Amino acid sequence: MRKILSHDPVSIKENLRVSVQVFRRIITLMPEKRSGWDREVELSVFLYWLAAGTSYRVAGVSFDIPRATVKRICTKMLSFFLDVVMLQVIKYPTGNELIEIGRRFCNRANTGIFERVAGAIDGSHIRIKCPPALHDQYINRKLNYSIQCQAVCDSNNKFIDICAGYPGSVHDTRVMYNSPLYYRRLYPPAGYFLLGDSGYPCSIHPIAIITPFKETDRQPLTRQQKKFNNLHSKARNVVECAFGQMKTRWRSIFNKDLELRIDNCVRVIVACCILHNICIDENDIMEAEAIFEIEEARNAEEWQDVEYQPIRDTGEGIAYRQQLVQRMTD
Repeated sequence: MRKILSHDPVSIKENLRVSVQVFRRIITLMPEKRSGWDREVELSVFLYWLAAGTSYRVAGVSFDIPRATVKRICTKMLSFFLDVVMLQVIKYPTGNELIEIGRRFCNRANTGIFERVAGAIDGSHIRIKCPPALHDQYINRKLNYSIQCQAVCDSNNKFIDICAGYPGSVHDTRVMYNSPLYYRRLYPPAGYFLLGDSGYPCSIHPIAIITPFKETDRQPLTRQQKKFNNLHSKARNVVECAFGQMKTRWRSIFNKDLELRIDNCVRVIVACCILHNICIDENDIMEAEAIFEIEEARNAEEWQDVEYQPIRDTGEGIAYRQQLVQRMTD
């Protein structure tokens, strides 16, 4: 671990899963210390713990410190990320930032109709090892135990809103209805809208979400509706990409059941989202592995098929979507 603590770029990337630039950026956010472990040591232990799949034992052996000390450091660092860093790196864009986000969404889909898109919304299921007493709450329709993480992403694959912690048995739409984003009308601002898959309602109030057209046996899609859906999908997949990139970076966490207390599972998920944004800011991009891209795409398709009673497209939402289709054909 001497190479890590000496800021060796290769060793940091291999063992801590972030670039030396990201490591140094986080150090600048940490308060100065007068006693105890150095900031570099605490951050190294924490990132190594994440990279090792949240194993206190493995991190302790690697740094030659007691397991209890590793746990204490990681608990402290989780609080630091969620209480201090999160407010600085997961935040709603405003002003010119919104204009730039809309421009990039248009570029992604090669169309001019998405200049008022402020983000895309979707959810991901994070597998956990569930306590037997909570079986019914956390088992999802794929018969895995999971915690849900709802996210809104901008056009650069960055998280701008996170709502993590709902059990896997809860439908995506119910998570949205109970999220502060929705019931406090936090985002997007007036005049802008989010892109969501067909598991969400196409509506304008309380927050604007535009979804693709749904095809039924009685009502097949027209050529223009299919074209709109294709453009919508190209722009919307930023959320799948973001989750895929995050899960690739921390594959030791996300390719197995997360074995922590439920509340700590949630904290780890949010911390990984925070780190994802810092990595993007520092141009430390880790392309999603195919297995995670396929998983996110499949999850999105499967959860769209699950009916949840409150899903209702509104007249205003349908009318706004039709305006976008009309602009597409003009």
